Amino acid sequence: MIAPLSFYPTLAGATPRQRRAWEFWGDEGKGGYAVEWPDLDLQLSIESIVAGRREHVPPPGFYDWLRKSQREQGMELPRGVTWAMVEKNPRRDYWR
Repeated sequence: MIAPLSFYPTLAGATPRQRRAWEFWGDEGKGGYAVEWPDLDLQLSIESIVAGRREHVPPPGFYDWLRKSQREQGMELPRGVTWAMVEKNPRRDYWR
């Protein structure tokens, strides 16, 4: 199956080298459950690719709104994490 690159904006904006640096993620004995691009911090499930689902990309201004909302609620970032880090790599779970 071939999925259009336009379905995956993160991949579309990546360099060819970044797009080639992928690996299976999950149970290797069964071929993996997802494909991961570690340099892009992107994981796409094989099921969603086959089903033709597009990558979800938050609308412009979402992270500004989220940051404002979290500050208003008194949420603190974990020790050593800055808002600049969250903005640069928003998909990473810094609260684990």
